[in-house]
Amino acid sequence: MVVPARGRNKESPPLKPGQQQHQSPGASPRSGRGRPPHSPGRQVPGGARAMRKGGGGRRGARSDPQRPCREGPAAEGERDVLGRGPLRLLRVCRDRLRVFVDDRKAFVIKADSKIWLTFLLAAFAGVLHWCHITTLFENDRHFSHLSTLEREMAFRTEMGLYYSYFKIIIEAPSFWNGVWAIMNDRLTEYPLVINTLQRFNLYPEVVLASWYRIYTAIMDFLGVPTKTCWTVNRGKGLSPVESCEGLGDPASFYVAVIFLLNGLMMSLFFIYGTYLSGSRLGGLVTVMCFFFNHGECTRVMWTPPLRESFSYPFLVLQMLLLTYILRIPNINTGSLIALCVSNIFFMLPWQFAQFVLLTQIASLFAVCIMGYIDSCKLQKILSAHMVSLVVCFILMFGNSMLLTSYYAASLVVIWGILELSPKVLKSSRREVYLWVIEGCAWLFGTVTLKYLTSLAFGIADDAHIGNILKSKFIGYKDFDTLMYTCAAEFDFMEKETPVRYTKTLLLPVVVVVFGVIIKKAIKYLRWTLSQAGQYEREERFNHGELVYHALQLLAYSVLAILIMRLKLFLTPHLCVMASLVCSKQESILGPGLFNIFVNGLDDGAEFADATKLGGVARTPDRCAAIQRELNRLEKWADRNLMQFNKGSAKVLHLGRNNCRHQYMLGAAQLESCFEKRTGISALVRPQLECWVQFWAAQYKRGMDILEKVQQRATRVIKLFGWLFCKIQPKTLVFAILALMAIEGSANLQTQWNIMGEFSNLPQEELLEWIKVNTRQDAVFAGAMPTMASVKLSTLRPIVNHPHYEDAGLRARTKVVYSMYSRKPAKEVKRELIKLGVNYYILEESLCVSRKKPGCSMPEIWDVEDPANSGKIPLCTLMSKDSRPYFITVFENSNYRVLKIPKE
Repeated sequence: MVVPARGRNKESPPLKPGQQQHQSPGASPRSGRGRPPHSPGRQVPGGARAMRKGGGGRRGARSDPQRPCREGPAAEGERDVLGRGPLRLLRVCRDRLRVFVDDRKAFVIKADSKIWLTFLLAAFAGVLHWCHITTLFENDRHFSHLSTLEREMAFRTEMGLYYSYFKIIIEAPSFWNGVWAIMNDRLTEYPLVINTLQRFNLYPEVVLASWYRIYTAIMDFLGVPTKTCWTVNRGKGLSPVESCEGLGDPASFYVAVIFLLNGLMMSLFFIYGTYLSGSRLGGLVTVMCFFFNHGECTRVMWTPPLRESFSYPFLVLQMLLLTYILRIPNINTGSLIALCVSNIFFMLPWQFAQFVLLTQIASLFAVCIMGYIDSCKLQKILSAHMVSLVVCFILMFGNSMLLTSYYAASLVVIWGILELSPKVLKSSRREVYLWVIEGCAWLFGTVTLKYLTSLAFGIADDAHIGNILKSKFIGYKDFDTLMYTCAAEFDFMEKETPVRYTKTLLLPVVVVVFGVIIKKAIKYLRWTLSQAGQYEREERFNHGELVYHALQLLAYSVLAILIMRLKLFLTPHLCVMASLVCSKQESILGPGLFNIFVNGLDDGAEFADATKLGGVARTPDRCAAIQRELNRLEKWADRNLMQFNKGSAKVLHLGRNNCRHQYMLGAAQLESCFEKRTGISALVRPQLECWVQFWAAQYKRGMDILEKVQQRATRVIKLFGWLFCKIQPKTLVFAILALMAIEGSANLQTQWNIMGEFSNLPQEELLEWIKVNTRQDAVFAGAMPTMASVKLSTLRPIVNHPHYEDAGLRARTKVVYSMYSRKPAKEVKRELIKLGVNYYILEESLCVSRKKPGCSMPEIWDVEDPANSGKIPLCTLMSKDSRPYFITVFENSNYRVLKIPKE
């Protein structure tokens, strides 16, 4: 059956002998904070006062129909009887399982349903983004109707290079044979044998190849077809090709996993915006801003195999974890491990990740020296970064670029400053001149240590980074720098980009949020410098994550302005910052509001917030269950920025046969008592409804004080509380989203209207000629994007490729590109023979194209080789007549293959 598909038709292929029909012919296959956990019972360790933030309400007691705890010989005898026999282990396991289920049943029932709603909405956002980018990719390439060769050609430049290693692993006799092949690769930089896992950040391809092999093996074992193949009639006198759909097709599997990962990224963005703002509206704003500015946020739908497509989702997770760590008063080991793991998954796929992490630790260091986070917390964060760096260094087989990077040098220097600063700069006050000294020490120390380590290891692979920065500020030019800066993605940010941000209201909203944060930060810094009261000095610590996000926004802005490609970090961060427009900040700054309230009370006023936990303690297992609830309560308090006054907490034992078990709250042992604690008459303020707060207010003067304290807290703590007191938050947020949608929907419609079909007939002819007319060991040289396609589709050795970060490769590429210089043909031929090149692929477009003034290949060579300036470019001469130094063996509209005869 013939199925129309844009410019192509699909037919079901005729069955070959022994071949099974995978699919019947038919239609075209194209197609807030939690509450403390409740625990039942009678034994009551309680009365602890929450000194940072009030508890989530009193805990009720519930009777348990078990017999009282017994001690003495009778009880021992009963235990001995139960302990004898072969069923002992089963009974113990049964009892413990029953206790476990009972302990958690109440927690599950009482769990805040809003948490599950948040995750449900996050999952919906992820699915929506996955559908969006999948549709855009299919509309742009018509990928489902391309042949295998066309799909490989669609992965241009470095995308094709990365995908070629995935192809090698899945086509190898076994997975480990494939891994061994890419670790001992002689095709990529002939005649060198290189470990591509060390050089090219290829762990995503290794993982995906293993998944593909496992998936196809399981499906084959079960007899489930994994792909459907069709004959595609391309028309225009072209021969038909076979096109396969389904996850059994390697290219389709590869792209599908990338899109799923980026769908998960959108779910993380929703959770990130929700957590940062303390409102699901914040998550909604983040997601909608991302969609409305989708073309500025990501390019995964156009270039799936690029490294940031694998890496960036883990940066979102890492920054979410970092925000959580900055908020909680005490860092637990699990948080640091999670941060370390997310760092590893961010760094392994992408060589530029270290520069992003450099801006992160620099922003954290600035937050620390200004006093918004303490040095101990920063050192723990740095330790997670150091461990992740060492792990990546090991996994990449000793890639020296990691240890000689500015990122590694900065980690060491900041750690040294944190250790030495209190000893060298002995001052009890934080002064501006101390900030300047520490900042200059970090900058000078990082640059110096980077230079010394690079000198010691003999590494010059990242020297071009410094030259690119020099070109931005002082106009420095050389061959390698111009190869970068002449590309649009490495140029300065386009002037139209801020205009597009403004049209969707993303930039105005973030400017307002940024201004509010900076205003409050400056106010707290003034308090610090003026040696204000203890309250002010403690309160500013609650804003550490907000100040960090503001500084990180500045860092991303500088990077995006200098290098347009890096706006892929700036725009998503703008979307996250926009979520704060929804924030009253109770979840972020609530403990500070509590402190303001307490510090505003008279000395004679009394405050109580009795949190009681009860349970029936008739067996040791029941006592252990109560202890587990106490442990959970302590963890809950830490997560919600609270500390209990453990000195006032007591355990009330009820009953004559009570076990009188000794309980712990954190590291403190709770004192036992045998009298009932009485409550205190109190007035509960509904304005501070997050807590149960009691205050002895006998006089109007006390009421006035409380009112002033609340008003002061509203002014000081909330980002936009002053506005939400007059306008309903949802009304304002939805009004902003409606205005954003005017331009945002137009942007989305523009993306959806992109309809294309990939076709590159000249390159297809070239690759087919190479397969048929050259030996398997014939060595090729040419333009970097074309070489990636030659290696991927023909598996011929090449001498240069698009991964331009290695110093040795840059030297090779300069020799190869000398064909576009004005040097004599004899000299160019001699250098190519030294590299072992048999065929050179000449592209006339590179000889004449000019992206901007000074950026054609002959003009770039005039900078590098001024002695030959003014002569006719060699590529022009070769296009007319390649003799006597080269022999033309293939030619079409775009490509000319020159054979290099031996001298």
